[in-house]
Amino acid sequence: MARSGLLVKRPLPKASSLAAKIRNRIRENVSPVGKEIANGHNNIVRGWQSKNKPQFASRVTFSKSGVAIGLIILNANSNISNGTLTVNQLFNMWEFTGSRPHQIRPRGEGYPLRFQIEGQWIHTYLVNHPGTIPQHKTDDIFKKAEPKIGPLIKKSIREGMS
Repeated sequence: MARSGLLVKRPLPKASSLAAKIRNRIRENVSPVGKEIANGHNNIVRGWQSKNKPQFASRVTFSKSGVAIGLIILNANSNISNGTLTVNQLFNMWEFTGSRPHQIRPRGEGYPLRFQIEGQWIHTYLVNHPGTIPQHKTDDIFKKAEPKIGPLIKKSIREGMS
């Protein structure tokens, strides 16, 4: 099995206690913004069927390039109803790429599709779905959160230094 990554032949030095204190303050102060982003995403998919609905969470991480708020789909690899897509693939298609026109057929033989339009129940064996355009609903969530992060990091550094 091939592996790639960083090979460290000696233990990395531990971060100073001051750096650790600052990092912990940043994590504490920035985490509510991450939760706000995750909650915004959860609100977007509130009306989705539970078997297809992504569940979002966030995590504050640190790297050489800075601080990141990671958005995580907790059930990302769960198969959705027809077993051909994962929840993560479904959300990304809905949000970023849309879908092409396609046909929808019932899964079970002999059972029609059943859905309601304007109070009328429709029973059919084939639906020609027109496709969807990308939604881009998450852009506003990130735009609202972005200006909050810088001041919180500055505040965290001041608190960690004191």
